[in-house]
Amino acid sequence: MLIRVRTNVGLWRIENLDTKTTKTSHVLEGIKKTRPNVVFEKPLSKDPSCSSPIEENKTLEEQKIGHGSMIYCRVDAGTCVETIGVSTDTGNGGQQNTETSQKNNLNINMKRTIMKDGSIQLVHDDTAATKNGFRPGMLALRDMKKSWTLAEFVHMDSQFSFKIKRQEEAWSKGCSLDSACCGGFQNYLREFNFSRQRFGYLYGSVDDDTMKVKVECIYEPPQEADPDSAEGFIALEDPNEEVVEELAEMLGL
Repeated sequence: MLIRVRTNVGLWRIENLDTKTTKTSHVLEGIKKTRPNVVFEKPLSKDPSCSSPIEENKTLEEQKIGHGSMIYCRVDAGTCVETIGVSTDTGNGGQQNTETSQKNNLNINMKRTIMKDGSIQLVHDDTAATKNGFRPGMLALRDMKKSWTLAEFVHMDSQFSFKIKRQEEAWSKGCSLDSACCGGFQNYLREFNFSRQRFGYLYGSVDDDTMKVKVECIYEPPQEADPDSAEGFIALEDPNEEVVEELAEMLGL
């Protein structure tokens, strides 16, 4: 079973949990495996505001929390560095070094790295001490070759250049929004000088012939502004979600 934990610093995934016996303590143990120093400001809860803590003496299944469910908590951002160690082989059947050697390796050349999902990990890197490398993790140019031609240098450098190309053909030929809806949505932001974030769902239609989008209305679900969260807000449980979807369908949006 997989449980997703939404925190004020990002989304964590806790995997390989038993559906029948998993309790809060098992989820906390899964978090501690990669974030051993994490400090919780608010406990694991069923709602984004952390006002309904999960009962510790009951299994998640008894509390109607199943595979893929989202639970919430608040943590101290300074204690959430994820630790990942790099093990080395001895060359004899792929066996690992002793536990003492692994611990020593983790204390050498450690660096903080921002991963693709936005999490911060403490990673062991043998090349971290190389300050004069041509690129991170690479040797200096003079250590690769004693002499370089311009063509050789440009060819090597081009391997690390990435260009973002524009989309060949736009999926939509244009988009129009109702001015009254936009004005109402932006009034809230203006009240706080755009220092708070807010989101809403756009409902409208697409003209199949002209491929133009027309936005008729904006629905703003329950939410709380939270400057410490990744998005700048916390989406709350919406009791009217099904009603809104049915109404939009009836209106052809």
